[in-house]
Amino acid sequence: MVHHIQSHGMPDTIAWHALVGRWGGTGHGSYPDVAPFDYLEETSLTLESDWGMVSVLQRTWLDPGDASRGTALHHETGLIVPRLDGSLEYGCAQDSGRIESMVGEPRSTSSGVEINWVTTSHGNDDRLVRMGRVWRLENDRFSCQAFLATVQTPDYRQHLDAALGRI
Repeated sequence: MVHHIQSHGMPDTIAWHALVGRWGGTGHGSYPDVAPFDYLEETSLTLESDWGMVSVLQRTWLDPGDASRGTALHHETGLIVPRLDGSLEYGCAQDSGRIESMVGEPRSTSSGVEINWVTTSHGNDDRLVRMGRVWRLENDRFSCQAFLATVQTPDYRQHLDAALGRI
């Protein structure tokens, strides 16, 4: 179901709110100092219509390669708030203690929407130099990539890639 978000004097945004819903699927992670791994992901984006924002809950588990969930890997919760200029701000807290603030400008594509998130500030993780994410919704498939540069690996590169469907 597509929801229309307009509240507190905020302008309408393009169809980024089509991401509202519960998503699940698989992903793959790698990085120079991390052994490659597969994971299961569930992400829920919930319209908070009284506040004109979307709450986000993301959880991942190591994929044991069978029908069960493996070891818990990552838990993140946050809020996406539309800004007056049409961009979005995503603030999140993670189970590691890291906090991030990201800004993204949603853009319509021929089959959905894309948001390129740029981390504008972070805390509680001195390893990180630069971070970003790309969310794409194409024909009811939600893909999520995470990119980063660290003190030990300063080249900005992809770390995670997940393909999710509605659940």
